[in-house]
Amino acid sequence: ISYNRDQKQDVLFESNKALSKGQVRLKVEENAKNFIENGPNESFLIDGITYNVVSDFAVQNYLGLKYYYFTMERTT
Repeated sequence: ISYNRDQKQDVLFESNKALSKGQVRLKVEENAKNFIENGPNESFLIDGITYNVVSDFAVQNYLGLKYYYFTMERTT
């Protein structure tokens, strides 16, 4: 998970999209991507904070491996 450093300014990450205050970027492999897209989930608890997915996934290929990025927004 990538956090915006101080959660006050926009920051660019791997997918070249800015993160707004209260948003994080989640990097996962294909099995987790499939669960996020198809699983019976409404929100995700990460480090004691609840987030909702607010984007489609972005794909990054790295040395023959595929990683998927989701932007998530804090709900609490």
